Order: sequence, then structure tokens, then C-alpha cells
Amino acid sequence: RVTDDSQILWYLDAMHEDCDQPAEVYADEFLVSTDEIELINEVGDLIEELTEEQFGHRTRPWVSPLFSLQMFRVIQSISEFTGQKASVFEMGPGSGYLGALLIRAGHRYISTDVAEGFYLWQSRMFEKLAPGEFTEMAEDDDFSKLEDPGTRVVHVPWWRHASYYK
Repeated sequence: RVTDDSQILWYLDAMHEDCDQPAEVYADEFLVSTDEIELINEVGDLIEELTEEQFGHRTRPWVSPLFSLQMFRVIQSISEFTGQKASVFEMGPGSGYLGALLIRAGHRYISTDVAEGFYLWQSRMFEKLAPGEFTEMAEDDDFSKLEDPGTRVVHVPWWRHASYYK
């Protein structure tokens, strides 16, 4: 539970402490293209701006964007094959960097999360990454927007997602 806005920073680059992926990401065989480096740096620069604006000091994600690359590559490949940008719905995006990469690459992205800290972090990050193209459904009581909120990036609180079956 987040009791103070400053605690949101705890969720900026989390959930990779106990997994085996760091060895894979830091191995010599893990290659990153120039385009991927530029995209990761673009996201990192925007996160530094966001954290300075909202929390008073610049913070940059270190691990999470790298862990998102494999799935990003799959979605990017499908998009290139079809010649269309993808529409992705992600449940439980954690720190949100798959979404961040997809958003900055121009894809349509919708997500939901039940973890309060992650949700609050994601909301701030997605709004920074997609200015003018972001809808936060937690702040809107207009249920007619559930079908099509009219933006490329949509953040859906778990209680709204759980009501979609109605």
C-alpha cells in the first residue's frame, strides 16, 4: 500500500530481484540493436524528467526495460509482418516497460493492474510517454468510454476491468 507519493518510486524498476533473467540479459550473446538502444534511452530520458518533476530527483530504470525487450521484439516483428501497429492489452504490467516501449514505438496499448503501487507508477509513466494520447479510466466516471475511450493508450483500474463482463 502506498501511503505517500514518494513511495511510488519503489515501483519504478522492480520485480526482477529473484529471477534468472539478469544472467541472460548481461550475457555476451544478448545483443541489442541501435534502434532498441535509442528507444530504451528515449524512455529512460522521459522517466528521468518525470521523476524530477514529480519526486524532486532524477531516477532512471536500469533492469526492467531490458527484460521487456524479448516480448517487445515479438510484437514488433508481428507488426512489421502485418504492416500494422499492434493493439496490446497487458494484464499486470509490473513496472510497465513493455508498455513504455510499445507506446513510444507507436502501438496501441491498454493495461490493468491490481497492485496499487504499480498502478500509480504506470499511470504517471504512461501519461508522460503519451501526452494527449492517454486516458486514465480510474479518473473518469463516463462508462460509455469503456468501449472506446478515443486514445491510443488506456489505463484501466482493476475494478473497471472486473466489470466488463456486464
